Amino acid sequence: MIKQPKTLTTLKKYRYGVTEKYPKGSAYDPALCGWVVVDEKAKTSWQCSRKNGYGRDGLWCCNHGPQTI
Repeated sequence: MIKQPKTLTTLKKYRYGVTEKYPKGSAYDPALCGWVVVDEKAKTSWQCSRKNGYGRDGLWCCNHGPQTI
């Protein structure tokens, strides 16, 4: 289980999709929802692809915003 980043500061530091093959991962895209989507089977993660604007500080999409309050 991944601990979801809750603030803009932690999102800027977080790296999505870090694996042995891709050690740098990818940075937070401020135009998208900050939620970390996890695939347990593939052991990887990525940033939610929906538009942000909901939840605390408007960092989340309409689906994930209520989960961050």
